[in-house]
Amino acid sequence: MNNNFYSFDSEYNFEKKVKAFNNVRSHGNIVGIGVLCFVALSNTIALILSLFGVDEFIKSSEILLECFDIIFSIAAIFLPFLFVMFKVRKNHNDDSFGFNKPYDKKMFLYAISGGLMLCLFADKIAGIIVYMMSGFGMTVESVQSTKPTSVSGFLLYLVSSAVVAPLIEEFAIRGVTLQPLRKYGDKFAIVISALVFGLMHQNFVQALFAFITGLVIGYFAVSTGSVWCGVIIHALNNFFAVITNSVSDNSRYITVYFVYTILPLLIYILGIISLIIYLKEKNRYKLMKPQVQCISTKEKTKAFLLSGTMLAAMIIMILKTISYVSITG
Repeated sequence: MNNNFYSFDSEYNFEKKVKAFNNVRSHGNIVGIGVLCFVALSNTIALILSLFGVDEFIKSSEILLECFDIIFSIAAIFLPFLFVMFKVRKNHNDDSFGFNKPYDKKMFLYAISGGLMLCLFADKIAGIIVYMMSGFGMTVESVQSTKPTSVSGFLLYLVSSAVVAPLIEEFAIRGVTLQPLRKYGDKFAIVISALVFGLMHQNFVQALFAFITGLVIGYFAVSTGSVWCGVIIHALNNFFAVITNSVSDNSRYITVYFVYTILPLLIYILGIISLIIYLKEKNRYKLMKPQVQCISTKEKTKAFLLSGTMLAAMIIMILKTISYVSITG
């Protein structure tokens, strides 16, 4: 029997697997450059500001602090990932970064409502996990957010947290990082991008919350066909955080009650109803199976996460993240 056909087919499949592995690794390296730039810039800037005492000067003014946060987001996240976008476009001939119109405007609204509700629920899950860790003698340090006291400070805080951050972070994560990976499977792309998103926060509590919300936002960005869905969910979640964080102990009881009880309850009710309608829709987009099926999930994950620059960035971010966890007793 002549086995030439079968040996040729085997060699062809092996070549396709190697090509797919190299493509995923290449994307991991390119994204890793963006993440390394972010890590290097964030730590270098913090060190320089601390050495020269500029950080205390910036913190002394709410306006300066919020303006600095906006400039930092642009310099440390947007510009590096803008470079990554052009590299992806050039190296992989990929222009699909997801900033399209949604498949269905009505379903888009249901997705936003359901996604926001799940983000609030993710915060509860993260809190439960941190509480359970304390039972095992692990103390998790959290980063305290600033509470603006002036109108101008609050408005800039709102712009920084609920406008600039969602736009830049969704561009970097759900656009540049996630979209090119979708040919290897939507689930794979969502999980990998959520992992990168979580670790980029470099704080255990925030990283845990960001990973869970990254799964939520990634799912709706993919299933609605538009990264703008992720931007809006992210923006509304941050807006809610700004409002709750801005309520002080001196606020009127009715304000505290509305922000901490009525508003979350409304978000949960509308979100649950919207999510049920969204998931029951027969024509809803189902997550796509891999177009490139010659490579396993384990191999794809290894190719992306163990690529040179991504591996270096992951090690640094993991070490920084776990530094917020201490073991007592």
